[in-house]
Amino acid sequence: MTKLLKTTFLLFLALVSCKEEGPDISFAKEHAKMHLQDEKNTVKVAIDSETEIRSKVMKLVQELPEVKDKFEKKAGISILESPKENGKNYYWVNFYEDNSIIFKTEYDFFVYQNSFEIKFYDKKNKKIYSLEEWRN
Repeated sequence: MTKLLKTTFLLFLALVSCKEEGPDISFAKEHAKMHLQDEKNTVKVAIDSETEIRSKVMKLVQELPEVKDKFEKKAGISILESPKENGKNYYWVNFYEDNSIIFKTEYDFFVYQNSFEIKFYDKKNKKIYSLEEWRN
């Protein structure tokens, strides 16, 4: 028992007299803070970018002659699906009129994410047409 007590005491003295502190973790903490800030900025940029794209998509549809004439009245444009939601490379945009009783869908368009090309979607026949084909 005395031997165990001496060993424990010596071990305690060795630990207490050890002047070296643990590793400096301030660098790791600072790096973690910077990484979190980078992630926040990346998310903000992604959100801002998506918002800008959505605004552009809606403006492009609003500028179509068929929409522009009616848009001045009680009408609206909404994005029904985006590439993030549908896993495809287009935004599904709906133009509708509001006659205070019901929303009546006038036109459906697909606006492609990279080219911003607009195509008309015939929901009834489930066919996609270029604007030129649709207009003729």
